[in-house]
Amino acid sequence: MDNINKKYIDETVGITGPDPFIAALRLFRTQVNEYIGNCRDYFEKGEYEDAGKELHKIKGAASSIGLSRLADNAKKMELELLKIRGQYGFDAEIAVFNEMVSEDEATLGQYLKSLPVSA
Repeated sequence: MDNINKKYIDETVGITGPDPFIAALRLFRTQVNEYIGNCRDYFEKGEYEDAGKELHKIKGAASSIGLSRLADNAKKMELELLKIRGQYGFDAEIAVFNEMVSEDEATLGQYLKSLPVSA
């Protein structure tokens, strides 16, 4: 489970309980789809800085719920996109990233279910 930050999740759930965290996970899915769509639009228009900002938003959203692998990959994608701009393999990178999103969301969901109810 290196794709999630268990220490951060445990500490946060210990303070808030699991329900707000579960709600944040649902919101994350909506947000990430919106950010990827915006990123695609900006990329296709050649507005690379704005596309990078959308990836940066994904990094922040992922970090806020302990999805460390996604946050790290979003940061790498942002830096690479800003470096090579129009040469960036957007569709292939986003396809791989979307697979990671699904995997890591499932991992986080399972981890949250495994926590004691009193967490």
